[in-house]
Amino acid sequence: MPFPLASIPDPLFERLRQLTTPSELLRIQLAAPKIDKLGPLQYYWTTDASMQLHEDKNGLAIGQMMVHDWPPAKYPIHERQLYNIAGSLFILGTYFTGDTDFSVFNNWYLTPVCLKFSGCSMNLAGLKAFVKHFQGPIHDVQFIECSVAMEITLEKLFDIFPDATGLLMRYPMQQNWAQVLYDSTRRFQLLGIKPTVRQLDNLYKTDFLAYFKAQGPNFKLIFYFNEFEYYAHETEKAFKRLLGSSFERADDVQQAPFIEIKGYNSTWKYKPRYKVDRTVEIAPQSTRPARPNCFMRRCLTVIESCCCLQ
Repeated sequence: MPFPLASIPDPLFERLRQLTTPSELLRIQLAAPKIDKLGPLQYYWTTDASMQLHEDKNGLAIGQMMVHDWPPAKYPIHERQLYNIAGSLFILGTYFTGDTDFSVFNNWYLTPVCLKFSGCSMNLAGLKAFVKHFQGPIHDVQFIECSVAMEITLEKLFDIFPDATGLLMRYPMQQNWAQVLYDSTRRFQLLGIKPTVRQLDNLYKTDFLAYFKAQGPNFKLIFYFNEFEYYAHETEKAFKRLLGSSFERADDVQQAPFIEIKGYNSTWKYKPRYKVDRTVEIAPQSTRPARPNCFMRRCLTVIESCCCLQ
């Protein structure tokens, strides 16, 4: 049952505005746009910039802003000002747990389309707590040399990022990653994985080819290996067996679909030998549900705090 916000006395609304952070106030206003007592809609600066975060003794902190249209008068951040990142968010060397302090986001209304983790460590509770601060769909997610808890499986990533059409995972994969992909209805435009030689040996060529074709004409698949792993006889043999006669070496290929094998200093590309049907339309991913209920629950929590302080 919806909470009767309109019946709250004016002094309590004023106290509500004082206790909420700028981002919380905007969420409440978006959830209840017809209630004038919440005041004018919270204004925020929007930028296409990339923001880099790192961890210090006080929790998460902003380490660097890579901006083109950032208003100099608005940096450093003002306590009651709200800002928006609509480009990419780059997280560097941070440890995420369910107890991580995310108060750095009190002044941010986050709607990035690309989310990159580099050198981070995280468990499932920390990743879920972090993603709750985003207000829009994330289409590109990258894990670059991260330490990811085993509980963060592919199935969990699909649930956490329901709109992602690009997923790069440069960390050791779970044992059944291939079967999870085969059984899933998810379609990707970009997928990066870092399997072991044994996992490659366990792949069936027909199943792999069927999955590759099913992704559509814009699919790019990346295998991550370091140099000595690729040149090892076992790895080379596993790739030749897997790709077989269905793919051919083409290092200059630019148009998808193709397979890319990336080492630290070298890249090998393979394109399919079969005729690619470019008229196939890929159904859009299921979008994440709107979050007005989440906003309202947060609103009720703040209101209850107000009541306790009166």
